[in-house]
Parts: sequence; C-alpha cells; structure tokens
Amino acid sequence: MVKASEREYISLSIAAVELSNTMNTTSTTNFLQRDALYEVEKPYSLRFTPPSAFPPSNIKLTNRNIIINDVRSRSEPLEFSRHGFQLLPFQSQLPYAQFDDDDAVKRVYLREVANLIKNFLGAQKVQIFEHTVRKRHAEFPISTGESYRWNQPTSIAHVDTTTNWAVDMAKQLNPNNLDIIKERIQCVK
Repeated sequence: MVKASEREYISLSIAAVELSNTMNTTSTTNFLQRDALYEVEKPYSLRFTPPSAFPPSNIKLTNRNIIINDVRSRSEPLEFSRHGFQLLPFQSQLPYAQFDDDDAVKRVYLREVANLIKNFLGAQKVQIFEHTVRKRHAEFPISTGESYRWNQPTSIAHVDTTTNWAVDMAKQLNPNNLDIIKERIQCVK
C-alpha cells in the first residue's frame, strides 16, 4: 500500500523529471485552496440537491498554470521504480466505438488492463473495482443545464483514494479472505 505522502510524491513526480526533445503545453488546472476549514471538515461536493440550508459544496479552488510535458518521445524511458510511473505499450482489442457498451468495456478492455497490470507488477491478482468512461461534450466546460450522457473530463487535480479507503475496498472485494490486509496490497490509479 502506498502511503499518502508517497502517493503525493508519485502524483507530482512528473514535474521533477527532466525532459528533453518533447512537446510541452501549458494548461490551467484547479487545485484545492489551502483553508483552515479543511482541518475540521473534509472537502465535499454533492451530486444531488441538498436541503436548502446545506451548501452543495465547501470546495474552494485556486487556479494554477502547469506545464504538461509530452513524454512519449523521451530519449530515455520512464521507469516505475525511479519515476513512480511508466508508459507501457498497449493496444486494446476493443474498438473506440464500442466504449459506449459497458459490458464490452468490462469483458474486453478491463480484462486487458488487468492482465497488463498483473504482468507488469508481477501481481498474483488484480481486481478492478470501478471504471469511468469520460467523453467530452461539445459544450464542455460550459454547462448546458442538462445532464451529459457521459462523465466529463475533470478540471480539478485530485486523488480519489486514501489508504483507509483502499484497505476497506480490498476487504469488500474479498469478503471470504479478510486476512487480505495482512498481504501486500496496492491501489493503482
């Protein structure tokens, strides 16, 4: 299991990698603003209409320009053990048009991804607990006032998991093996 401080390092490690002969672009990304409120209340954003006296969100954001480096043309490969991530060659057998079919995504694509991760990490078992297909609506990021058919790209830098959450998920996925937490588990995002 990756500790929170290590996870933060891994998620930021791309910024520390020296890149050469790559295409770069600058993007504005929203980050959670530091605020004393978050010392006593977790940041939240509700996806339903709350009672009138309850705020739908307590999130305060700050915009930052970040440089995004295209690492595909790097002369030296990125290494998982050194950089915290690695690019792996992967060509799915699932055609792009079939990503609309959730059963096909689970049957083909997620099985391929699980096998790729299992082989790369030398894992005994890989369990995919969730997936989200995101397709950018033509009007995104401007809201149309109506629900989109697909989840939209996120505009907020975030980590969806904590160490406790990953341990709880491992227990949920393995109800007949509650000793799973005594083994080495890893949450890969």
